[in-house]
Amino acid sequence: MALPQIETGYKPEFGLGALYQGFNAANADQSAQEEIIKQFLANQQSQVMNPLDVQRKMQEIAADRYKESPEYQTGMRDTISGQGMSNLAAGQTAAGLQPFKQKAGQAELEAQAGEQELTGRLFNNMKKQMDPNVPENERIAAAQEANVLRDELSRTPKTIAQERILGQKLDSNEAIKFAEMDLKERLAQLKAKAISGDKTAQQAIVGYWKQQLSEGKITQEQYVEEISNLQNSITAAKIQPGTTLSPDVAPNVLVPKPPQTTYNPGTASGTTSTASDLQKQVEASGAKWEPSKYDYRVVDGKVQRKAK
Repeated sequence: MALPQIETGYKPEFGLGALYQGFNAANADQSAQEEIIKQFLANQQSQVMNPLDVQRKMQEIAADRYKESPEYQTGMRDTISGQGMSNLAAGQTAAGLQPFKQKAGQAELEAQAGEQELTGRLFNNMKKQMDPNVPENERIAAAQEANVLRDELSRTPKTIAQERILGQKLDSNEAIKFAEMDLKERLAQLKAKAISGDKTAQQAIVGYWKQQLSEGKITQEQYVEEISNLQNSITAAKIQPGTTLSPDVAPNVLVPKPPQTTYNPGTASGTTSTASDLQKQVEASGAKWEPSKYDYRVVDGKVQRKAK
């Protein structure tokens, strides 16, 4: 920054005047150089900033032109219209709900007032019970009314609704139990028909257990056990003591059995198999090998088991 001109009331002459004149000349020269530098920098800045200013101005012009486009005008109109419709709908909803809110508030206040009234009567009766100056008959009546009031105060609309829901659940559980009992009874009837030789009943029972297995309600072992029990029951019903069914004659024609020897587990058509052979035949049929729980035998190629 150039120094200011030296100005005093004293007018120096000769050497001192020349010195001051030199200082002033130097300051003036420095001021001139600073002004030149400022103009140079301003010129440089204008060269850099002018393209940016032009670009910004072009963007502003493009934005102004876009605001005049039909798309922008339509969008703004739709926005303003949508806001107005939204405000109108909110107002209409509030106006429509206002009577119901008033009724709900009034009902709530009435319920509170009724509860407070019952509470006040309860406390009055309790005070009568404890007041020795009140006749005994009035104290007894106050105690009885207090018990009634306690029951009334304990049964709010919420608890009444909960009791109703609980009753519906209990009724539903009872219905499920009766349905299960009915299903068991119908299965027993079907099994009796199946054992007697009814093919439709046999297919119905097998289909039922297949469905239970597919729905994951029973395991594969339980399914095999149910089917094996059904098959054993059907087979046992066809065999009478001392007789057997011959595959060479018409069905249901009984022929005498050959003399039997002592029963051995695994006997099939009069021949004895080893435990390992019997186990293989049992497992090949799909049943589980459990010699500790069942006795097994193979009759006419079919595996049978009997609980011990």
